[in-house]
Amino acid sequence: MVGEKQGSTAYIKLRPSAIGFGRKYLLALTPLTILLASRLMLSPAWAEYPALPSWALEILPPLLTLATLILAWVLRSPEAAASSTISLAFPLFLVATSGSPASIDALRSYLRLYPYGAVVASVLTLLAVEIRRLSYSYEITQVGVGIRAGVWRRQEQVIPYTS
Repeated sequence: MVGEKQGSTAYIKLRPSAIGFGRKYLLALTPLTILLASRLMLSPAWAEYPALPSWALEILPPLLTLATLILAWVLRSPEAAASSTISLAFPLFLVATSGSPASIDALRSYLRLYPYGAVVASVLTLLAVEIRRLSYSYEITQVGVGIRAGVWRRQEQVIPYTS
């Protein structure tokens, strides 16, 4: 415990709330949000106003996810970058292991499998965010506030009351 290293006992032990990690949860759902928005554009309600051909709307979710991946990398958002990368790579892996040659059929297979990749990526990234949230703990002691965090490498930091 952080408090034991300082020779004091912890008064209160806390963990971050799920609401506090809400932004990270929403960023983890990026591919699923893109997929749902593009499916809405394919719905009959939008059929009256055809702005794009159907093939363009089918290829739109992976292209938007690729743009999101680039933006997430620039903005240093690990949740959006991870979910976007997994959602693009998962169907690519499935198409590559199916043995189909690189052709228009492989592209059709990729576009058919992309929704599964978006769902898998969102679920895996949500799990990773939850595991990260649970790895944080805060201890209020006589000396100060101790923060412990980390999934793979546990790090501790004490913020004293007096500076």
